[in-house]
Amino acid sequence: DIHWGCALTRQLLKSVLTDPHLKNVLFFGTLRISEETAVEGFYEWKEKLEKEATIQDKTIRLQNLKLEQIEELLAHAMNQEIDQVEELARLVHGFTHGNLFFIHHLLEKFQDDNLLTFNMLLFRWEWNETSIRKQASITNNVLTVLSSRIHKLSKSVRDVLALASCFGAQFDKRALSAVRSVLNVDAVEEALEEAHRQEFVIQLGKTQYRFAHDFIQLTAYGLLPEYMELQSVHWTIGRILLDEKDLLKIDSIFFACVDNLNMADHESMNIDDKNLQEKLAKANHKAALKAISLSAFLPAIRYVEAGLAYLGGDPFKSHYNLAIEMYRLMASANYAAGKVDVSEVAAQTVINNVETLDEKLPSLLVILDCLHAKYDPDKLVQVGLNMLNSLGVHVARKPNQIQAQRDLQKMKAKLKKMSDDDILAIPLLEDPKKEAILQILDRLAMPIYQLEETRLYSLIVCHMVQVTLKHGISLRVSPYAFLLAGALIVAENGDIKEGYRLGNVAEKLERRTLQEGKHIITKASSFVAIMTKWWLEPLPNGLDLYVSTYQHAMKEGDCTLAFQSSVAYCVQYFYAGLPLGPLLKDVEKFCGQYLEYNQEFFFFCGSAVWQCLLNLMNKSENPASLEVGEIIDKRKAIDSSSKVGEGSIQAFQMMLSFYLGDLPKATEMAEEVSKAKLGMMASTCWAYSREFFFALIAIANYRLTKRRKDKVEAEKLIKRFHGFVRQGAINLVHKVQLLEAEMLSLKAMQSSSMQHSDAVIAKYNQAITSSARTGFLQDSALANYLCFQFMQSSKTRLHLSDLYLKRAYENWLEWGAEAVALSLLDRHADIVENSGTFNEILLANQSFENHRHEVQSGRREIFDASLTQQELDGLCKNLSKSLPIEDTSFTDNVRLTSITGKNPMNS
Repeated sequence: DIHWGCALTRQLLKSVLTDPHLKNVLFFGTLRISEETAVEGFYEWKEKLEKEATIQDKTIRLQNLKLEQIEELLAHAMNQEIDQVEELARLVHGFTHGNLFFIHHLLEKFQDDNLLTFNMLLFRWEWNETSIRKQASITNNVLTVLSSRIHKLSKSVRDVLALASCFGAQFDKRALSAVRSVLNVDAVEEALEEAHRQEFVIQLGKTQYRFAHDFIQLTAYGLLPEYMELQSVHWTIGRILLDEKDLLKIDSIFFACVDNLNMADHESMNIDDKNLQEKLAKANHKAALKAISLSAFLPAIRYVEAGLAYLGGDPFKSHYNLAIEMYRLMASANYAAGKVDVSEVAAQTVINNVETLDEKLPSLLVILDCLHAKYDPDKLVQVGLNMLNSLGVHVARKPNQIQAQRDLQKMKAKLKKMSDDDILAIPLLEDPKKEAILQILDRLAMPIYQLEETRLYSLIVCHMVQVTLKHGISLRVSPYAFLLAGALIVAENGDIKEGYRLGNVAEKLERRTLQEGKHIITKASSFVAIMTKWWLEPLPNGLDLYVSTYQHAMKEGDCTLAFQSSVAYCVQYFYAGLPLGPLLKDVEKFCGQYLEYNQEFFFFCGSAVWQCLLNLMNKSENPASLEVGEIIDKRKAIDSSSKVGEGSIQAFQMMLSFYLGDLPKATEMAEEVSKAKLGMMASTCWAYSREFFFALIAIANYRLTKRRKDKVEAEKLIKRFHGFVRQGAINLVHKVQLLEAEMLSLKAMQSSSMQHSDAVIAKYNQAITSSARTGFLQDSALANYLCFQFMQSSKTRLHLSDLYLKRAYENWLEWGAEAVALSLLDRHADIVENSGTFNEILLANQSFENHRHEVQSGRREIFDASLTQQELDGLCKNLSKSLPIEDTSFTDNVRLTSITGKNPMNS
């Protein structure tokens, strides 16, 4: 019943119905036509849901029954012929206008009034049409009929239903028994049995009931004695339950108690008893805590507001400790509900009214979170450093290079000497002051990175590790500290094995929280896969971790952690080469949620991926440009001056331009992207994807201009990639092979030897095979296309070149990059039109749309090369042995075994 649902209910439904990970869900929502406009926000919710959800939705208008249908219904129910019930059907239709719910209760009323009876002698139903017509009290108002039926119940049943209506649509028999004195009810259980028999209530469990219809509850609520003030009834119910300690252990009864108390007008109740006021405020405080534990943040806010109202005046003077707790809850619940400004005001209220730094710290941490949500990193860093200074930790805003390098090397040396077991054996941190220091450092790390203050960032990470090693493990912060240390070591020293080890230590520390009887998800879960684990494990491995972290963090109300996980999920999914279609749905959902929670920073991060996907998938008006577009316009409308995500947009533009053959634009973007200071993110998979394109663009430019600077740049990057692959970086193997093929193609162009050209093709085939085996669809497409370009420019094996072009085209389609696939057909129209390979695509009865559908649905074989895999492997092996070409031997014997999880360099 949608009319029962509040905005929170609809928000939950939207989350369920738009979740791409939930399949086979069937949802029915019912709503009376007369209430469509009365349900606040219903139409806006429905319209938004239809836009966002990839579901089949259908609106079924249930019209009132026609006369013929009522005749059929009555004939079937009474086991008579239709002509025998025609007159009764006309009477029923006249009274009810065909409303089925009304018909049911009208027939029940006829039976109660002995107007419709069953003759046991003749074994048939009988009715008196004349008497029915005389029932002047019968109208077409369903409330009148229900009221008439309920009023014929015994007084005890009516009183029980009236009391039950004060609890809402659902109630507990034990609570009713406890408050029976309000209406002097004796036999609660017998009354409920009678109401159940009469179909006014439905039994849900041993003690749980609900009203069969909201009209019944409304009618029952009207049965409360006129001489009793409704607010007084609710107040009395709440006061009685408040003293039932055993019953209050049941959450549903506890919430019912507090809700009834809060429904009363406190001023009219004249609550002068200070002890009672405090008791009521504490009850609301407890209700708010319970609501937060159930992720019901908006109800929690209402409980806190009610509790503060009971305290009245200046609660910090009358109830100091309770006021601190209430305002802290107000701040955290509002932040979790996306009300950042309200959260900041509540936190500041605590800071302004408490005396000691220890009392201020939790609220100061909330202030930092609010500044992050509103994306004010400069102010956040300054506030955070001031907090550290007040705690005795002095960190300079502009540290010198020598200090930063010294601390980094000391940290690295100390961690190198410690085994995993040594780190895991560190005792838990017990000093609350040190815990606060770690939490502040934790909140400073990301904003400092965003400000590109690399030296300060390095010092912050070193401080986090130093405090952990010296004072103990913080279950919330220490896993993240070791992960950042690992990422920093990779970025600064290129030691991916040490970085990977520390990433694993971070995961083990998170699992330690379960052993300690807690389940704490830290920021390490958001970044471990994208920062360290991807080096030695298949790139898609971390996606499930991001999803579970997102779900758990949302449940806990930690939207910052949840949204960090979702952004990392989207980025890693994109670079993993998985089909783009599902990712587009996820990105749309996440970005909508970021705005819903007023988290503009995360929207700017996610919007870069979103617009890039629309361009790649040919869903943008200008697929070649990320400077304009639907999502870019949204960014500008929110904050046209924001620089968040700008580097990602430039990187995506560089990649997109290279895919579409616009080398000048790709070069321009590469120059801009290379200026960014990545800091800890220099260890991420997307950072090395950028470097991969830097090398490809440098090689392409050298091919055109013969400028030595470009060749030196490419050789430098390839050498860097070689070093990582030697350490076991399995996700870079196919990229190294493709870059080697490109470098070899430069030398082969200077030689007319067919052997040289075949060696280059063999190297391209290696890259194609490796990328296909590991699921990097975009890199497989790119390798096929670059091989095609080499064949065309070198005039080598032209009879095979169109096969590579076709495979590139189909790989792009399988990935979902329709814009790139179409650009191939446009850029090489002469080859496409004259090649027999593309005949099936260009046949009049084989449209592009049909071909795309067959590829994406899996009915068309993608890798249909003329050479078998065995032949390709043999060609690679023989050519590499026979030709003395520089740099051809490095990856010839590398076999990827990422599916088994083995290190490819050991295989």
